[in-house]
Amino acid sequence: MASSHGTMNDDCTDCTLHDRRSFLARTLAAVAAASLLLPGIVRAEEMAGFIVHSAARRPDGTAKYSVPSFDGATIDTENETIIVRSGGKCMAFALSCPHQRAMLKLKKGDSAFLCPKHKSEYKLDGEYIRGRATRNMDRRSIRREGAELVVDLDSLFQSDDDAAAWAAAIVTV
Repeated sequence: MASSHGTMNDDCTDCTLHDRRSFLARTLAAVAAASLLLPGIVRAEEMAGFIVHSAARRPDGTAKYSVPSFDGATIDTENETIIVRSGGKCMAFALSCPHQRAMLKLKKGDSAFLCPKHKSEYKLDGEYIRGRATRNMDRRSIRREGAELVVDLDSLFQSDDDAAAWAAAIVTV
């Protein structure tokens, strides 16, 4: 990418927002702040198509989330995780598109996920529909403990590498 001095520079180490987590948190905070100041602007979580919720990362690398009471998606930017309830099942996904790691969005009407970078689309269960990506969304290990879902934040199942683990990363509710 050419800088103002005409040189090529892809290094972002001098940027104040050089990591994805910081960028996402600051972007959502800025949009949320603007929505409080200006009438008629939707809140950040509505704009992104998600309910926003952050869970504390526990020492064992897991996070707990309440079992959603209705179908929809919840985003946890701190842990880069999406929790989905759809058709009596809950799943946990990595927040980023498997193609080039852009943050996924929920399409209008809550019908599918969309990667804004290259327009890859996924069903709510993470199955690939179309676009430049070549595989399903990455799932995280998930289990139910009473009224909570426990997600292993360090796990990542790719459907093309471990189809059995990817298919098993579902909780029936």
